[in-house]
Amino acid sequence: MSFADEKARQALCSSEALSAGLLASAKALIFSSLAVGAALRFAPGFRKATGTSSRTALVASPAFFFFFLGSEHHMTRCARRQHAAQAAGLAVR
Repeated sequence: MSFADEKARQALCSSEALSAGLLASAKALIFSSLAVGAALRFAPGFRKATGTSSRTALVASPAFFFFFLGSEHHMTRCARRQHAAQAAGLAVR
């Protein structure tokens, strides 16, 4: 196994993890935005108790969390796939 092959596999795993993280982040951003919007519209106590920065944090924090969670899970799956293929003596994608 050459150094170039290893770097190519790492780059492929990284780009796939970035895509998986961005997709998870986008989904979380949509749902958290809708939840905060619904709370602002239908819960007067939420409107009075929260300020702009806390509402922004309630929307942005889940997006960051799910980006890191999704990309980390994808990197773990990719590493496991590579180790299993190496153990079996197969070519690694």
